[in-house]
Amino acid sequence: MVKTRNANAELDTLPSSVKDDLLKFNLTKKRIVDLVNEVFEDDPLEGVKAYSSFHRALDGFETYKAIVDELTGLRDSQIARPSDFLPDEGPREDLVAWMSQIGKATFWYDVLDLDMTQSTLNAWFSGRGKRERPDVREQVEAWWDRLQEAVGIAERVSMAETRDRYEVGNHLYDRDLRAIETWDTFCKDLDCSVEDMREPLAQELGFMWANTPQMIDLNNPSFDVQPFEPDYHYADRLLARLVERDFCYAVSKEVPNIPEPEMREAQWPDRRSEEGPVDVNRELYRLHYREVTTYFWNARARRVDHTREVVAVSDGQEWREPTEREREGWNSGFDDYIRALDAFKSTDNEYTREVDRAEQALRAAQNALEDEGWDERKVDGLEEKVAERDAELRRAINDY
Repeated sequence: MVKTRNANAELDTLPSSVKDDLLKFNLTKKRIVDLVNEVFEDDPLEGVKAYSSFHRALDGFETYKAIVDELTGLRDSQIARPSDFLPDEGPREDLVAWMSQIGKATFWYDVLDLDMTQSTLNAWFSGRGKRERPDVREQVEAWWDRLQEAVGIAERVSMAETRDRYEVGNHLYDRDLRAIETWDTFCKDLDCSVEDMREPLAQELGFMWANTPQMIDLNNPSFDVQPFEPDYHYADRLLARLVERDFCYAVSKEVPNIPEPEMREAQWPDRRSEEGPVDVNRELYRLHYREVTTYFWNARARRVDHTREVVAVSDGQEWREPTEREREGWNSGFDDYIRALDAFKSTDNEYTREVDRAEQALRAAQNALEDEGWDERKVDGLEEKVAERDAELRRAINDY
């Protein structure tokens, strides 16, 4: 029986195939749980879940549906884009640190064909013994090369399937949406005449029909490409459609001119500008700040992206280094807004609510004075109360 504070909480069971796939690529339940909890941590309505709930799901028991959904989503993401969950580059100088990102010494001992005992590898992993092990590095690099080859094929399969799903579903991108998951982009990347596009397009379609997305097993990284025949019939129909719309959804891989970094000076507002029901920006109120915007080319998304960094702050006197909180900049308070919305509470900011409360108290005092005005014995006390409430309202209005 699953204990829950919400008797209406939806429950579900994780398919065993999802669990098997996740353990192939992530090796341990802890790694799986940590990845999903990163998603829950950023969700203002969910929050981090207990390990026991994940273990229930991974052990085949009924549990909270949101956990099952996120585990399934993680599996699907890792099948489609395994590179997002692997180190950005191959084995580095500090080999142990790099290997530890993927698995423990026991995993590596099983994967590699090393001329050493498990205890020797454990000792090396823990920092004992000579640090340079060319024999280990050679095998780790070979394993990484096999993995990268498998990842490349897996992502090619998933990308082709994604392109076709959009096309067959007659999904039309908004022209302003920069997306590379289109056959328009695939053909334009060939950089050849329309006639010359037919052969590689037919090859890619045949490859797509013969192969299905699958999870890579880190214990034996491989992706066996199935034999296939080019699909010229579908290629001709698809190419005609792409030509008819003039490849309008293609996204160029050419890098445009990247703007130079920009510096701007501005001032953060006060609590009246808080967008959520909690004052989350108190440390920033009315401080001046300097912010640098740096532009860069995002090759995967094929667009110019940017980062912003607060590099200096001032209270109107001298400029200084920003604190960690000041570097974060103004917080929209969105999480608190969503929590209040979900709890059917006011989403107005604290300032607005304080002024509203003070106004209501003043009106109540004024109404009481008007109602009891005939009784001279009560007038003095009520007039004093009205004055107090009026002062409270003025303080609330000026408290920013």
